[in-house]
Amino acid sequence: MRYKWMLVMAFLSVILFVSACAGSGEQASPAEEKAKTPAAQVGAEVTMYLKNYPNLEMRDLGVYLSSPSEAEVVMEFNKAVDRNSLEQALARVVPPEEFSLTWLNDRKVVVTFNTPAGEERAYTLFLEQVKDRDGLVLSMSEPVELRIVPDAKLRVFNPETKEQKEKKIALPGSYAGGVVSPDGTRAVCWEPSSFVGDGISYRYWLQDLLQGDRVLLTEAVKTTVKWYPDGRRFQLGSITYSAAGEELGKLPVEELKSILGLDVANHGEMAYLYYRLEKGNRTVVDLVYQFGEDWQVLEEFSYPLVTDSLFYLRMDPSFDPSGEKLAVVENPSVGGNLSLARASLLDLRTGEKTVLAENSLSVSWSPRGDYLAVLMGRGGVEVLTPGGEIVTRVQENYYREILGWSPDGSYLLLKGRKDFRWWAAGGILNVATGRLTVVTGVPLGFDANGLVYLLGI
Repeated sequence: MRYKWMLVMAFLSVILFVSACAGSGEQASPAEEKAKTPAAQVGAEVTMYLKNYPNLEMRDLGVYLSSPSEAEVVMEFNKAVDRNSLEQALARVVPPEEFSLTWLNDRKVVVTFNTPAGEERAYTLFLEQVKDRDGLVLSMSEPVELRIVPDAKLRVFNPETKEQKEKKIALPGSYAGGVVSPDGTRAVCWEPSSFVGDGISYRYWLQDLLQGDRVLLTEAVKTTVKWYPDGRRFQLGSITYSAAGEELGKLPVEELKSILGLDVANHGEMAYLYYRLEKGNRTVVDLVYQFGEDWQVLEEFSYPLVTDSLFYLRMDPSFDPSGEKLAVVENPSVGGNLSLARASLLDLRTGEKTVLAENSLSVSWSPRGDYLAVLMGRGGVEVLTPGGEIVTRVQENYYREILGWSPDGSYLLLKGRKDFRWWAAGGILNVATGRLTVVTGVPLGFDANGLVYLLGI
């Protein structure tokens, strides 16, 4: 009996041993497999940022702009890299005489770009064949673009005297636009951050116009910037900031990019339009406005204004001085047909709406409430009374944006259609005479004293 029991135990032991051997390659735990497998052959990875702005990481396919004095890029690697291979990689995309390397350690280097004075440069930073100490090639999927742009000069123009003064301060020459604060000490400015087809995303900065310092605010599609009348706050799309650039709050919308336009009344009330997707993939625009202490929502107030490239145009509403009426562009066409858009006036007390002008793309109420400026869909700008009578017009199709009125309502500031740097000249319309004064540079708007701020070379 004992002999039979020993035979059974031996037989079971053999079966268990064979099973373990057969299944050992398939049933091992992940930890066991990792222990048996050699380390993955992965090259170093790199993080890049402008030296003066460490929070602004340079991401794949992004566009990053710098003045010549700030043209230093920090490259941080997660593994020690071969220094010669990095220098050779940079020399393939940047002329050797236009950069230098300062190694802080084997994983961190500062690349200083030395562009010829007064010239603009664009470098595609794609680090090919950079190797780490093990001979593995750097892992980098897409390039980034660095543009070094000469500094800009700040000029202040007086429409009454035609006198222009240049401020003794150098500002980044990369700005495509901006809005000056009421006291003229700051401006919210934007520069391109990425290009996708015909669409451009922007990087927004709070620029000190006295000392030259700046604070990065956010990156977004083109959105509206409005300073509150007291100059202590400004609205950047759905986000409210202090004059120092601190975020104070947000409007109850899902994304910054969904805001199509906004305005702030003399007493701080706000109105804004935003788009949302309805059932059946139908995009509608809601109007939200503040009247006294109450908020009102007009759902499906309009359809968006859509370009041929399928991008949404801004739809900024505009309060009258009393805050009791709102001028706004609305589009009744579900297909976004721009020729059907019209400027309307909405009485916030009664809810009554009247049409001011057909075939209109934007509207702005004057500070005194006696006139409204309308950007016409067929081209040009018309100044109308609230009853729709024409006071004066700008025939030129070149001007495609109404930037705002002087505080006394005597002048209207327009911007040319090209939205990048110096060739975006401004036009200052004298409403009483109909005379248009052309000023060179990127217009930043009027301050509280009626002076126009311009960026130019």
